[in-house]
Amino acid sequence: MNDPVMIHVSFLDQSGEVLFESEMSPEQLPVSFEAHTTFHIDDADWDVIDAQPSFSSDFAATRELRITVRRIVLVHVTVSDNSGTVLVSEDVPLDHLPDFTTSTTFQLGSDTWHVTNVQPPLRAEVAQTRQLQVTVAKIQKIDPSKLRYSLATISNDFPTVHSESIQEYAEVLELAEDDWRQIDILPRTVLPEVDSNLTAIAAIHRNNDTGYGFSDIHVRQGLDHPFHDNPLTMADLMACLPEAQQLAGVRITYPATAMVDQGFAIRLPSQLIVYGNVVDGLIDHLAINDPNSQTALAELDSLLSHYELIVVDWLRMAVYHR
Repeated sequence: MNDPVMIHVSFLDQSGEVLFESEMSPEQLPVSFEAHTTFHIDDADWDVIDAQPSFSSDFAATRELRITVRRIVLVHVTVSDNSGTVLVSEDVPLDHLPDFTTSTTFQLGSDTWHVTNVQPPLRAEVAQTRQLQVTVAKIQKIDPSKLRYSLATISNDFPTVHSESIQEYAEVLELAEDDWRQIDILPRTVLPEVDSNLTAIAAIHRNNDTGYGFSDIHVRQGLDHPFHDNPLTMADLMACLPEAQQLAGVRITYPATAMVDQGFAIRLPSQLIVYGNVVDGLIDHLAINDPNSQTALAELDSLLSHYELIVVDWLRMAVYHR
């Protein structure tokens, strides 16, 4: 009778040091190590990282098999909601846990949950304590038909932006994204486009004002580049506003913080700020922040009259001209 075929198996850690050696029959080994494989050795579970050779036909012929393994570290994970109710309590391999240094969401049944707190926060600490406490909040699903807009209108254009590179203490005009061009300075030649947009905004107020927001919003059209046929330079602007103080630019603060490319902001004595951006040496957009009074607007009279411009307050549906 022939002796049974036995394979000499060496189990190595990732540094190449031999942890265990054993004589095993082909029947005790998988046909292939291409699929994820684990072994239970000395009351511990081990993940196979590599196997040489990886197919049974090869190691049956050589009767030698070298397997690189990594011990599976189990962490007891407790997941609770913000009220303290335990949702999950089970052992999970450390390698299966996500990196909680970034915003994390996961599924429990049909619900999506957002991680609000993790203790301990670092993977190295989790590996030592073998305990992980995760606090989560359910992400509520909202019927799109019940969404409300805080504004009746926004601009359809938005300038290109870049990461900040200005001096730390430089003064800039700060705007949320939706505040961009809410009070426009425009050439009188675009009055037809202004009128059509104001009509659409009035319809939003009439038909979509729920008392706690708007069920629809008008995205203004036809005013992407209002100075295309009415070129205006920064020198032209400053000549009409000789007492203006130039700031370091325009910073968009929400939803992300960034500086407007070739953006400018100038403060008038009344504290009114004129801002916009320049493209190819010409002003592309021109706007102001919310004026405190008609007196502040009066500081623009020279500019408006000289270049035949108007001020359009889209939220108040008002037009001011010299």
